[in-house]
Amino acid sequence: MIKKLHEALHRLDLFSATSIMSLRIGMLAGKFFLALFIVRYIGLEALGIYGLVSGASAIVQMALRLGVFSNLSRLAVNQPLEEMTQNLRHYGTGVACLYLLCLPFALAAGWYFGKIDLIILSFIVIIFEHICMDIFVLTNNLHRPKLANILLTIQSASWIYLFMAVAYLWPALRSLDAVFIFWIAGGAITTLIAAFLTREWPWSSAFTAPLCLDWYKTHITQSWRIYISDVISALTIYIDRYLITFFLSLEIAGVYILFWQVVNAICNLVGAGVLQVYRPRLILAYRHLEMDRFKQLVRDSAYRALGLTMLLSVASAMVVPFLIGFTRQPTAMEYLPLLWMMLAALLFRMGSDICAYTLYAMHRDDLVLYSGILKLSLATISGVMALVTLGVYGVVVTTVITGGGAILYTMYRWKIRKE
Repeated sequence: MIKKLHEALHRLDLFSATSIMSLRIGMLAGKFFLALFIVRYIGLEALGIYGLVSGASAIVQMALRLGVFSNLSRLAVNQPLEEMTQNLRHYGTGVACLYLLCLPFALAAGWYFGKIDLIILSFIVIIFEHICMDIFVLTNNLHRPKLANILLTIQSASWIYLFMAVAYLWPALRSLDAVFIFWIAGGAITTLIAAFLTREWPWSSAFTAPLCLDWYKTHITQSWRIYISDVISALTIYIDRYLITFFLSLEIAGVYILFWQVVNAICNLVGAGVLQVYRPRLILAYRHLEMDRFKQLVRDSAYRALGLTMLLSVASAMVVPFLIGFTRQPTAMEYLPLLWMMLAALLFRMGSDICAYTLYAMHRDDLVLYSGILKLSLATISGVMALVTLGVYGVVVTTVITGGGAILYTMYRWKIRKE
């Protein structure tokens, strides 16, 4: 009986993982096709701007979370609903105030650069990216990975396919402004769906209770290591595109972002299909001091993540060059070797992500912070030196150095802990 139950649970787990992978494939394929569409019909520089806004959305939301949400979502794994909604009310109120404080600076930047419409649209995009990513992380940590990925797919992919179809039929919509308007619509729809699904949560009691200012002091104090780690992680991932824009050109940044979409799609696909599925289990196993189970989960997640990364990288190296030919951009085709080198270096980034997930589950926020500082330092220093000496190909060297350094550091600290 018990054996049959285990087999049924295994089949259910496999079905859930397969469903998540299918959703992520559709979402990430949409992002890559959007990049191809932008390059073909709007231009490489436009893709460069799109990539800079996308990177800014990741960095800004990490900065304005103050590390609090990472801690709240981790606590939510086995937290009473009343307590969780109280925390979310305080967190949401604080973040809304921070965005209001940032609004005048965004408007001033738009006026200075003469791009007020684009800046306002970008600002709204960043807000909805923040909201939807919080929804995804919280839903996933509440052991609803399939629902989490459905919501994320609506926000990240549905609007892309609709935009490309409409813009193909009406060339007047082939602009960055139209891209951002559709992007905002996807985020707004996802937010409304999430609000409907949580309508029976005790929001009324959470919002009628007085706002406790000590809550912010307590949670920010508890989360400052996570905060710095989150910001550093986002900067480490996205700093390369800003360095390329500064040292090379916006057009070369567009080429890099086109290839980065492929590499990041693989990374996100493996993260959603493997690492994020394992994360709640790792947290619970470590919290209950089931160390043998925890180590087995770490090994299983690492084997699956690295194996899937290699499989997808090989497939992408063979298929993607034919798709890039659709852009009819000689510059993109000229730099195809960069794509293959980035795919090869992806294993180092994935190894670094595995280490970060493990340390997060162990509540070793101090090691996550130190590892993040090391990665950002290596990414910045080696990034500047490599770009100056090797051009855009230097980003591959930076990936290897940054990921390899984080892996070696985690292994070193793990060894010390065992001794």
